[in-house]
Amino acid sequence: MKRVVLSLLLLVLLSGCKAWVTLWAPTPTGFPTPVTPQTVTPESTPTFNPLMCIYVEVFRPLPDLSVDLLDLYDLAGFRDIEAWAEAYGQVCLDENKEARDFLARQTNIRVALSIASLEDLNQVGERLRDVLAVLNSIPQEELPGPEIGEMTVTFYAAGSEMIFSFPIDLARRAFDQGLTGEDLIDVLR
Repeated sequence: MKRVVLSLLLLVLLSGCKAWVTLWAPTPTGFPTPVTPQTVTPESTPTFNPLMCIYVEVFRPLPDLSVDLLDLYDLAGFRDIEAWAEAYGQVCLDENKEARDFLARQTNIRVALSIASLEDLNQVGERLRDVLAVLNSIPQEELPGPEIGEMTVTFYAAGSEMIFSFPIDLARRAFDQGLTGEDLIDVLR
C-alpha cells in the first residue's frame, strides 16, 4: 500500500512540474516567420543646383597631353626639351565651396629647349619653326576648350633665354604660310 501511495504522490508531483515548466517556456506558434529582406533607402543627397555655382578661374595641368607632346617632340628628333600643357578655364564651386565641374576654356602649351646660340636670329627662327611643325600636327579639336590657347616657347643658350609667347592660331597660320627664320620671329613677337 505504501508503494501505491508513493507512486500516486510521485505522479502528482511530476504532473505539477510539467505545468510549472510550461509557464516559463515559450509556446511554439508554428513555423518561424521568414526573414523579410529590408530594402535600404538611400539617404537623400542634396541636389546640386548649377545656378548656385560660383565660378572661379583656374589652371589645371593636363598630364596626358603633356606626355603626348613629349612623345611627339621625341619622334621629331628633339632630345633636350621640356613640354607641358595646361587647361585654363572655370571651376564651379557649390554652396559648400566644393569643386563640382571644371569647364576648360582653352589649352596653353609651354615648351622649353636649349639652342646653340641666341645671337643668330635666323637659326632661332628655324628652330622655332621646327617646334611649330610638331604643334601643327595636333588638330585644334583635340585640345580641351572651345577657345584658342597660348603657346610659350623658351630657348636657353649660354645662361640666357629668349621667350616667345603667342596665340596658337597665329602660330598655325604663320607655319601654314611657310614663314621661317627672322620673318617667323617678327610675326610671333
